[in-house]
Amino acid sequence: MSKASISLFAIVASILLVIGHLDAQISGNSPYSRFGLGDLTSGNFVHLQSMGGISAAYGDAYQTNLRNPASLARLQATSFETGFDVSRSSLKSSDQSAKFWGGGMNYLALSFPVLNPLNRALDRKTLDFSWGMSMSLSPYSKVNTSSSLNEVLDNIGNVTREFEGSGGLNKVSFANGFKHKNLYAGLNLSYVFGQILQERSILYNSIPLPYHIYSRDNFSFRGFVWDVGLQYDLDLGTEGTRDRDGNLLHGITFGLSFGTSGPLTTLSDQYRATRGATWTGLSDDVIDSNQEQTDTILLTESQKENGNLPSSLSLGAVWRKGEKWLIGVNFSRAGWSSFKSSVVEGGVANATRIGIGAEYRPDANSYRYYHHKIKYRGGLTFGSDPRLINGNQLKEVTVDLGVGLPIFLSRQISFINLGIEYASRGGDVPISENTFRFKMGVTLNNNLWFYKRKYN
Repeated sequence: MSKASISLFAIVASILLVIGHLDAQISGNSPYSRFGLGDLTSGNFVHLQSMGGISAAYGDAYQTNLRNPASLARLQATSFETGFDVSRSSLKSSDQSAKFWGGGMNYLALSFPVLNPLNRALDRKTLDFSWGMSMSLSPYSKVNTSSSLNEVLDNIGNVTREFEGSGGLNKVSFANGFKHKNLYAGLNLSYVFGQILQERSILYNSIPLPYHIYSRDNFSFRGFVWDVGLQYDLDLGTEGTRDRDGNLLHGITFGLSFGTSGPLTTLSDQYRATRGATWTGLSDDVIDSNQEQTDTILLTESQKENGNLPSSLSLGAVWRKGEKWLIGVNFSRAGWSSFKSSVVEGGVANATRIGIGAEYRPDANSYRYYHHKIKYRGGLTFGSDPRLINGNQLKEVTVDLGVGLPIFLSRQISFINLGIEYASRGGDVPISENTFRFKMGVTLNNNLWFYKRKYN
């Protein structure tokens, strides 16, 4: 391995250490993550997030798009990808406001062309068939919320109600994509798993020597989902020629991905208890057996429930002009109305989202100006969140800007993708949430996997 490659891997290792530190130290507070399965993630990597999530019809030779597995057949090199973000959220209600930092690691993925394009080039062969594969780990949802409410009740006095939620679901995926001429098809199988912990307390502050109430619910989830994808390249040129990355010099790609509703199994552990007068709430982890006496009211373990995860549909188009620019639009729908689980809080409804995005690179072949090789990106998304708050569905609008910085080492091209995002979540609901987010994705490429070396 060259010194340059070692240096790059050292940089990535340092980034991952920072990510681990951020994930442990910067937790944030999203009040609506207590409902449903939490704050759902888009499933897009940083480069696609910066383009409004135009995943249905997007494909790239050196970066992964797992939202449509058909795009994996476009890969020209092995790609290892990871990403993280740091966010600053502002919460506002009618009479209160607060700000919180958040952040953490978002995904890990390894993708590669099973049939190495270098072998074809050296053998001077042109084949109409390609095959790409990917394995990944990414979050499906995140839960991180903490709240406290003081109120005065008749005949009881001052009461404090506390709630804390943490955890979320993750997704391990195995995907394959295949190409024949201008038609691409793919299949993605995913295992969804994780835990959500919810704790509540009721403190009777005005009653002498009261028995406070404590409850804890620990939900473990596991399930399977699968989705299929299709893409088709429509040539708008005259000869059907492609650039060095395999894209039509001038064409439109149409894309479609569809996932059916999958089974979801839930195991629930529930605990209810009273605690003594000196207990101060959820922040009090110490129980003095003499003063903070605990009396168990309810204890159940491993209560099983069968439900299902929602179906999904995404379709879109990307208009591309070689290595210069592209613009795309994407429509997605998640069938949450068929979601079934009695353990989650709040109702859900079908959710839709529209995304618009673009990418521009001044000159991919420039040898004099590095900034001409940079990919400049922008995107806009708007739509609904599946969660219902007091019968009203959450609304979301997101604006993204980003750049793709190419790195050339040992005749390999890799990328550092940077993005900034402004997201607004609200509607006819009690609390509005506005978030500024900085995102970074690292893509390391190598085209020597499955390369057949020849000796004279």
